[in-house]
Amino acid sequence: MSSSCFLVLPAGKKSSVYSNAWTLADIRLLRELARQGLTLGSIARRLRRSESAVRNKATMHGVSVQARPQGATAESAGQSGAPGVAGKGIDIDVRATD
Repeated sequence: MSSSCFLVLPAGKKSSVYSNAWTLADIRLLRELARQGLTLGSIARRLRRSESAVRNKATMHGVSVQARPQGATAESAGQSGAPGVAGKGIDIDVRATD
């Protein structure tokens, strides 16, 4: 006898092992933390998401996030003169846009 297993989900619900969808509260917190001048890494830790996920969501919602603390130079950030994030030439501004 063959047995089949079916997973029935409510309409509009997707099955995902790693479902970490952004909520409206997450986006509001992202905006507020960016407005306060927190760095990308600090915001990512606070939201329990990767820096990449935070950067992408911020871009989608028109929020500017700083990559390193204001006044920090590439040398003090350990980047030996290379501009931007990890020497990749990416600079991210601090101010949130509304």
